[in-house]
Amino acid sequence: MGIAKNPNKVLLVITVFSKSEKLIEESKKVLEKKFGEVSKESSIFNFNETNFYEKEMGSDLKLQIFGFKKLISPIKLANIKVITNKLEKKLHKFAKKHLNIDENISRSINLDPGYITPNKFVLATTKDASHRIYLKKGIYAEATLSYMHKAWKEHSYTYLNYKNKAYQDFLTILRDYLKNKYKKD
Repeated sequence: MGIAKNPNKVLLVITVFSKSEKLIEESKKVLEKKFGEVSKESSIFNFNETNFYEKEMGSDLKLQIFGFKKLISPIKLANIKVITNKLEKKLHKFAKKHLNIDENISRSINLDPGYITPNKFVLATTKDASHRIYLKKGIYAEATLSYMHKAWKEHSYTYLNYKNKAYQDFLTILRDYLKNKYKKD
């Protein structure tokens, strides 16, 4: 019989995408007020692996990934997703007022929180599916990528953008950062 114990803390990761790089910059400021300092941030990627968001967000989306300095308990993921959903609405209002976004756009930013452990990358979502586990407050989690044999392994359900080697390379930087934090603590 195994002995139940509390999980290790994990590295909070939030993926942000929008048509507006200025709005991504603004989102970083807002996210840092809520979750603390960003320790690592990716370069800005073109988010062109899917057109799923085009109807509500437009085309030519840009994406940036933020890893946060302060480690969190993985049980906080559902609450963080609820918070980021509210922040999306506030940032959309900000964009309409200050950034002259297209009035036909019903959503100007997407904030996808998740976390990294040494062996997986987990994302939160509001959508149920056979591979997702219910957390609470209408939020589910999925292990989007697994880390084995010194590389990220994709699953049949892994979002196309997370199959991108450049994204995975940055997630490895975040994983290494987490492992170094474990050594220091």
